[in-house]
Amino acid sequence: MPILFSDRFQRILFALVVCLTVGFLLYPHYLPMVDLPQHAAQVVALDDLLKEQSRWSDMLQVNWDTPYLSIYLFWLGLYQIFDIVWSAKLVVAGLFLFYIFSIRLLNREFNNDPIVDWVALSCYFGFAFQWGFVGYLAGIPVGVLFFVVCKRWLDTGQWKYWLLIVLLGVASYFSHILTFAFFCFVSYVYFLSISLHLNWRQRGTFTLPYLLFATLLFRYLSLPNPVPFKYYQYDWKWHGIIEKTANLFYMPWNMVQLFYYDVAVAVVWAAPFLLGYRLSRQPERYAPLIAALLIWYVMPSFAFQTAFLYERFALFVPLFYYLVWERQAKVHGWRCSMAQLGGVFFIGAVVALVFKVYDNHIKFNHSLVVSHFQSVLAQMQPKRRTLQMMGMFDSGEGSLTSHQELLHFGQWYQAEKHGWTDYSFASAHAMPVRLKMEYLYRGYGYNRYAEEQTLSKTLDCMPYDYLLVRSSRLSTEKIERFLQGNPKCAEMALKMETPDWLLFERSSKGKP
Repeated sequence: MPILFSDRFQRILFALVVCLTVGFLLYPHYLPMVDLPQHAAQVVALDDLLKEQSRWSDMLQVNWDTPYLSIYLFWLGLYQIFDIVWSAKLVVAGLFLFYIFSIRLLNREFNNDPIVDWVALSCYFGFAFQWGFVGYLAGIPVGVLFFVVCKRWLDTGQWKYWLLIVLLGVASYFSHILTFAFFCFVSYVYFLSISLHLNWRQRGTFTLPYLLFATLLFRYLSLPNPVPFKYYQYDWKWHGIIEKTANLFYMPWNMVQLFYYDVAVAVVWAAPFLLGYRLSRQPERYAPLIAALLIWYVMPSFAFQTAFLYERFALFVPLFYYLVWERQAKVHGWRCSMAQLGGVFFIGAVVALVFKVYDNHIKFNHSLVVSHFQSVLAQMQPKRRTLQMMGMFDSGEGSLTSHQELLHFGQWYQAEKHGWTDYSFASAHAMPVRLKMEYLYRGYGYNRYAEEQTLSKTLDCMPYDYLLVRSSRLSTEKIERFLQGNPKCAEMALKMETPDWLLFERSSKGKP
């Protein structure tokens, strides 16, 4: 974007924005990331089990054969120094910095245009970040570095890069299975795009590590699930081409469409045209984008009891899209004026998209819903078992540009007070801490919805010391009446009420 600022000035400004962004990642007490409390609870549970101080050891088992291993070991190390809330924020901030570092290397491998860095910064806080896919976010920079060393070996043939391909490939596998598979595919498509310029020895040497990677992937997918719990009753879910195309427009930056930010998104997509850039004449630069689009349109939304599969890859499409553009040496006349105007629009769009993140964190930190939760948390005794229940439309804070930030918020009780909170990710096959089958009772996972049928008939409160309920549709009186009418929940009594949360506790006569 030299039309407005020099490259040197942009790099200085970029460094300042990165530092400011890290500050906002550390600013709120809790980050508004949907799944983050679940991962924090996993870390605490794993730490307690390893130190043989877990109250829940009888119902849990440790699973070391997981692609989540890297992020959990890293987080576990930080947890030895900082509390779980601060270690969570430091993990997220560290992953962000690692991502920026990896993207800078990738950008330098292709065109070293600072505009790519800005695009990468803006779309990091999109769908995957807002959902709190911490393991997936950890896998992104490792995968990017893997792709970079693949390209360097193909460019230079130096054996040190071949060894790094093997090492980073294995590291990518233990970071996240989806990013591992994605970057293996992207790298090999890039290899195929230039393979005509390589001899058979070079082709075989490059392919050899991929036999190992394919073996690792096949082994993982073929492993039997020792605790075959099915939360979702269906096995596959597909979206049509039209829906995927619409999702591709906004998902790199948001969980949901928001008109006022979609204007900024449209500018980011259109910026190469506005800035007077031209498409590259190097065919291999299109390979990552083509590979990412193939993944996007071929992959289902749900499979293997895992939701939001193709949606997670939204981040890579604008990033690889910008790698196929080249800055023209000189732009004259009206084209220069148009490029300057385009630069102004691009800056405004990036500022809006980054400010959205800052604003969300400020609002979440000052949210009454969050402060009321902390008040409730203070009244809960440690090392108890809790069930969080949500109304159908009550999992969002309400003032943010994302949604469902509170879907797993009750897991902070488990993380901060060494209790146990259901619904837990310990029912999922890839987690390092897993519930034993006998503790995954019938209806596990569905009891978390605060609806009349659940509260009055299907809910079994016997395993729980607390019910943490948030429901805007049902009054406190109705919830109490439904629980009292349920023989398995009649001993649950209201302990604390705030405008946003209800805390029910098993009465002393019903406690074991």
